[in-house]
Amino acid sequence: MNAALTVSEITFNLPPKGSFTDRCRRLEQAAWDRIYREDLPDLEMLSPIDRALADRVAQEAEESLWHMRIVETLVSVTGQYVREKFTADRFAETLLLVWDVSRRIQGQFPFPRPQLARQNAIVTVGEPLSVSDRRSAYKANRRQAVSDLTADLQTALEKLIL
Repeated sequence: MNAALTVSEITFNLPPKGSFTDRCRRLEQAAWDRIYREDLPDLEMLSPIDRALADRVAQEAEESLWHMRIVETLVSVTGQYVREKFTADRFAETLLLVWDVSRRIQGQFPFPRPQLARQNAIVTVGEPLSVSDRRSAYKANRRQAVSDLTADLQTALEKLIL
């Protein structure tokens, strides 16, 4: 997380100071200062070149926040949170944060998130497959016997899927 924040801090010429959360907030403010510039007159009054340059500075500031957004999400991912209160909801919250980071790293927008909710499962017991009956085939040709059993198991499982 330190390395990721350092990348953004170099871009905004900010020294690393404070906790990860403090550093994220300082970076976000620095980006907003470049995106929502108070030093410019009415944007409609700018020449096309000046407007394009201002837009470019804002775009680069937004892109420079990518590293900070990763850290901002990871700051919340701690084993302590789940350990304090060992619940499915806390596991789900942590899982969604990891989802967010994973999507961002892959260059994708993390929203909409997967819907984690109580699920119902139907368990169906299928016909048993006898492994003992396949012993002689296994002694004759191990690989073929394992392959045949695997194929039969797959077929049996696929029949159970509703």
